[in-house]
Amino acid sequence: WIPRLLDIFRHFLKDLDKNHGVDKILSGRCEVTRNNAVKLLYAVTELIISNAKSDLISSIETGIDEDKVAQQVVTDIVYAFKIIVRFEEVFWNPNESDWSLPNSSMKTLKLLSSALSALVQASSSGIANNLVQSIKNAFANSCHVMSIICRADSDTLDGLFGWTSSNEEYASEIWESFPLVSEWQLPFHKHISLKTFNLCVASCVSSFSGWEPNEFHLDSLRSRDNGNIFGISISGPSVAGFLSSYITDEIGSQWRMVNSILQNLESVEYERNLSRRMNAEWYQKVKDNLKKKGSEKNTIACFGEHDALRILLSFSNLCLIAAKHSDEDQKDGFMRLSMSVLLPLTQFSIDKKVWDSEIGTRVINDQNESRVRYYLDENSQWMGPTKQSDNKMPPSTRKRRQQKSQNIFVRQLKPSKIVRVSTSALLEEWNKGAPVREDCTASESATLSMKKLDDSMKNLTKSRTVCSLERASLDVATALIDVAAHDECQNPFICVQQAAIFASMAPKRGTNDEPFKKFLPVQTRCTPSEAIIILGRADCMRALHFLDEAQFLCSWVAKECSLRRDGDDDELHWCSRWKAVGILTYIIASAIDETSMKLSCTEGKAGSIRQWGEAVEE
Repeated sequence: WIPRLLDIFRHFLKDLDKNHGVDKILSGRCEVTRNNAVKLLYAVTELIISNAKSDLISSIETGIDEDKVAQQVVTDIVYAFKIIVRFEEVFWNPNESDWSLPNSSMKTLKLLSSALSALVQASSSGIANNLVQSIKNAFANSCHVMSIICRADSDTLDGLFGWTSSNEEYASEIWESFPLVSEWQLPFHKHISLKTFNLCVASCVSSFSGWEPNEFHLDSLRSRDNGNIFGISISGPSVAGFLSSYITDEIGSQWRMVNSILQNLESVEYERNLSRRMNAEWYQKVKDNLKKKGSEKNTIACFGEHDALRILLSFSNLCLIAAKHSDEDQKDGFMRLSMSVLLPLTQFSIDKKVWDSEIGTRVINDQNESRVRYYLDENSQWMGPTKQSDNKMPPSTRKRRQQKSQNIFVRQLKPSKIVRVSTSALLEEWNKGAPVREDCTASESATLSMKKLDDSMKNLTKSRTVCSLERASLDVATALIDVAAHDECQNPFICVQQAAIFASMAPKRGTNDEPFKKFLPVQTRCTPSEAIIILGRADCMRALHFLDEAQFLCSWVAKECSLRRDGDDDELHWCSRWKAVGILTYIIASAIDETSMKLSCTEGKAGSIRQWGEAVEE
């Protein structure tokens, strides 16, 4: 019944299209008529491809009229391609604000994937049976389809097969050993390679769309609803990641075809390099994390990127089949098209440099190591800043706490009796009798700490979501504590104070106290500088509502001050620096009390703390 229905659709579409009737309907004002015309175009295209695949399967199973069926399949697929190319605005319309794909465009990708797969099967038998002209016609139309999904101008198709015999010596040189050169690439080849690379990245990074027009980099990440998996490695010469088993198997199969065509080409040993890559620690870690999260590949690549990779691989396979049955003048043109797909796919999947193209290296060249280290957690999730499609802050997902009605008793805060002491007064006390530092050269560790602080502040200013802003604030607090720990720091008090302020902007509780959990020095051997850092960590924990931990650290420092102030041990001296530490202990202990009282009003016993020890009371 499909062939009969298809004939009806074809005749109806032919009559409708007289004097460009379809174009007039699609550009008309009647939305209902436009939608019906779009549905008709999709229905006709889908029926053509389904009928071609059905005929091909029947021919293979029965072995009857293979040449005739192959000819008809190629003709039908070409007709489907012409419909898609002519009505490009119907079949292909990505959202350029965030490069997402509507359902209609993702349906087009599935149609193209089926069409090209059928075309490859037909070509495998067709070329051997003198159907060369039909195959060439199909290949030319498939190039036009590639130019649409790869955003390559149609004029870039010119000159793809302008190879002459005078270039034969050069052709043999470029297909000899790895890494291969890339200077043979024309604009069309580069568009295909760039799209192939971006699609590979999108299959591993949930916040990136493979339809971005520019090469992947960290600033192109966008907030999505499909998680935040960041399953790529950017520690090598180019970006590397993982691909589905279907894709990797097809890549290996095509490399075997390449070696049979280019017999002088060095073997890439794809299967062996892929096995090595899959056994790497990073690869295993990412795959294990995906299994634990229950993430499917389709939840990562949500805009049809896997179908697009299948399309590109089918196109590459078609080029290899054509190259195998072409003379030397045209073989290299087909090989360059196929290699424009195979090389970026191979380099991405085995993490080994197979060509000298710069595609895949932009994020390597521009990456901020600190930024990656901060925002990529142990579960390969990207917690850093990501763009919003409308460049606006996303709505908060936090539930607003309901206000208590006026007839409910709320515990009133006691009047504060804290004596406010400025950081300048603390610094003045700290510097009394301190030796003047003659060597102004900063140590390597101090320089690295300042670099970390600078990077974290830059990441903070780039934050575009509430989640990334909170995470960046915690990173700044951690970096400030690290800076205060160095002797080169001119004012550790201002550092720990600012660290607590930034920590207060981070998410409360959870595991956010982990950056501030450090080993304590041996009792009675703690230096004043170490005591300030411990107090700084205590103040950050207070800001994050870890009151018990903050109280413990504050009590620990208070005991150190008490031992020195008592003067019972001649080795423990009470000096101006310890006096400044004692004042800071009093300030932070008072802040912990205030925070506890505030939390008690809203959380009851959850916000209470134990009674302070004698050392703090003193």
